[in-house]
Amino acid sequence: MSMTTKHREILQKATPDLLNDLHADDIMPHLLADMIITSQDAAKINAKATPRDKVSALLDIIPTRGDKAYGSFMECLKKMEGSTHLYLTVKKYEDTYQEQSGPIHEEYTPPNQGSGHSPTVTQRDVNLTINASGHSVVKNNSLTGQSNVFYK
Repeated sequence: MSMTTKHREILQKATPDLLNDLHADDIMPHLLADMIITSQDAAKINAKATPRDKVSALLDIIPTRGDKAYGSFMECLKKMEGSTHLYLTVKKYEDTYQEQSGPIHEEYTPPNQGSGHSPTVTQRDVNLTINASGHSVVKNNSLTGQSNVFYK
């Protein structure tokens, strides 16, 4: 049973933060109780020389235990004292992942502009923030063909 690509990629993105701040010794009892890791897994993790190596070993095991493991891991981070910031970090990566892989709402093929081919451009839900000191103009938007003016 393997974890979904989405959850695996989220954990991979959060790995640097988890390696720096997570304490495997604190989370392992919870994961053992939830039957996400076995006592043999815990022994392998505990055999590692450094706290960082222990977390790395734990993060190697969790994706092999499916999406239930991801949910349990997240609950542990949320509830464990001193790990709430890690829970929020992983949630941030979840939110980013969902924005990047949102559904395609429309497809636009611009008219042939003499290049011999017409590329297809897809549009996704995107949050766009423009910081301007006065006003900014986006002319000839390549997707819609319209001009937009933004005022601060």
